[in-house]
Amino acid sequence: MSTNERTPLLGKPASAPAEHPLDGCTKNEPPAAQTGKRFTLWQMAAFFGIMLARADTSLVWATHETVASHFDNLDNSSWMMTSFAIGCCVTYPLYGRLSDDYGRLRPLIAGYVLFCIGVTLWSFLGQVPIATTCCIIMTRGLRNFLSEAERDKNSQMEEPRGEHQKRLLSFDYPGAVTLAIWVTSFLVVIDVQAGLSWTDPLLLSLIIIGIISFLVFLVLETYSGGRELLIPLSLVKTEVGAFCLGQLLLVGSCQGFVSQIVPYFINSRGSSDAEAGWLIVPVSIGNAVGSLVAGRVLKRSGSYKKLSLTSLFLSIAITVVILVQWSYPM
Repeated sequence: MSTNERTPLLGKPASAPAEHPLDGCTKNEPPAAQTGKRFTLWQMAAFFGIMLARADTSLVWATHETVASHFDNLDNSSWMMTSFAIGCCVTYPLYGRLSDDYGRLRPLIAGYVLFCIGVTLWSFLGQVPIATTCCIIMTRGLRNFLSEAERDKNSQMEEPRGEHQKRLLSFDYPGAVTLAIWVTSFLVVIDVQAGLSWTDPLLLSLIIIGIISFLVFLVLETYSGGRELLIPLSLVKTEVGAFCLGQLLLVGSCQGFVSQIVPYFINSRGSSDAEAGWLIVPVSIGNAVGSLVAGRVLKRSGSYKKLSLTSLFLSIAITVVILVQWSYPM
């Protein structure tokens, strides 16, 4: 049977009422995870943790100018969010590969620990309770998924040692290193260019290093050489490239619009940080609720194209309405 948009991603659970969860399991195969009220409650706890993490990002959006002004660096406040976004671009592919090699639980906990350390070191002590709460709720929310992590661990133990080591060595270390050097040099150039001239040897060296690392990264991601590529550029030639370009334009335009809401109302309308911050709370709530509704619709209909087109049309229509009905001077 050919695969299309209606092909189910997960098999339907058995509907026989008398079937026991252990029926059909081999000797070394763990039983399938049972779903019920308790599982639903932990799903809600994990969802609440995600909401807290998203609210923390909204706080950064609302206060990044205030924080930058305290450090007498208001001109570069926007780069706080830019560096955050670029950091996500670097770490997401690495996180996915680490999850494949070491399971999903350990990289997740390691990421939470590093996040809490970073929050503490950068003196945003008010965010520590939020970050800790997110970590606790999200980790507890994964309680029912520990069986899956245990299955991953068992499969890794049964895997021949040579195969596991070969899979680790096939990781795209050169691509990860060149990507990190490129992004780091780019951010350093942005940070120091205000105090140095463009002919300064340090600035020119950073620019050259960034350009060379970027070109080397493109070459490495074009020719695999037996490595599992971090970002296979060959996918750009397929329909995946058009999809990624569309996502880049949609998400970039949305984030660019939302990130300017708070500075506009603070600088132009005289609103306080708290008042302007509340204006982007509906974005977090809308994303969470919309994701739940979209998941339910996709589960019932099995088709994603109509829903994607409908959401895109509604987004464009609402944006046009806001533009036409906007009563404040630009």
